[in-house]
Amino acid sequence: MPTLGLDGPIAWLITSLPLVLLLAAMFAIVKARWRSEATGGAATYDPDPQPPAERAWPAAPPQAARPSARSGPPPVPQTAAPVPPPAAATDARSRAPGEPAAPANLHDAIRQAEEARDPMRIARLLLERALAALAASDLAAAGRDLRRATLIAAEHGYRDIHARCRLELAGLAEADGDLITACEHWHMARDLYREERATALADDIESRMRRNGCPTDWVLTQF
Repeated sequence: MPTLGLDGPIAWLITSLPLVLLLAAMFAIVKARWRSEATGGAATYDPDPQPPAERAWPAAPPQAARPSARSGPPPVPQTAAPVPPPAAATDARSRAPGEPAAPANLHDAIRQAEEARDPMRIARLLLERALAALAASDLAAAGRDLRRATLIAAEHGYRDIHARCRLELAGLAEADGDLITACEHWHMARDLYREERATALADDIESRMRRNGCPTDWVLTQF
């Protein structure tokens, strides 16, 4: 009766079969344990890893908003002092207490005062316009208004207006080189201020008269 030999490849397969089965069993056990740990929430093994692009990364902390380059200039610091508003222009020259300031259009104002037959307002507005003409270097127009205001003030006894007109006329005469006429106007302005008890103004005019060699004891009439 023939016998089966246990050598060659068949013998190697038979002898290695238990080892293969053992390794398969161990692999099955390890795989089962990995699945159990994955089901229980363990973080040591991920059987189905996600691609890096699909992982949920933690949100970045919020950053302070940056000012946009198109949002205009940066805000002015609170310590910067505001710029103050322009003050209203006032002109109290030869104005009676409580009398409103002369309007900007003195020509219309003088015409209205003439229609109302108000000599005091006419004289004051003429003086205002003369002073404005002096500021603009229009000496001829200033002289006309000053002489007219002088006549009205002298006629109605408005000594303050009269004195100021005489003082300005003296300045015009001095600038024109007519010192005699300037002395006459200064003399009358000084006396009018003395009558008004404006001692400081009267003394200042007399000092000017002495500096220019004017007689201080003339007896003058209105001219």
